[in-house]
Amino acid sequence: AALTQFWSLALAFLTPAFDHLIGILLIVISVSCTMYIGPDKEMDDMN
Repeated sequence: AALTQFWSLALAFLTPAFDHLIGILLIVISVSCTMYIGPDKEMDDMN
């Protein structure tokens, strides 16, 4: 019983942390994509 209580508490604390991490990851990925793809598009337009 103590173990299940521990796991439910751990999940309650970890789930928001994971959501926060996923949000940060998505932001980093989108920013890096725009930084990598943006200059390439500009180079193509110049050519």
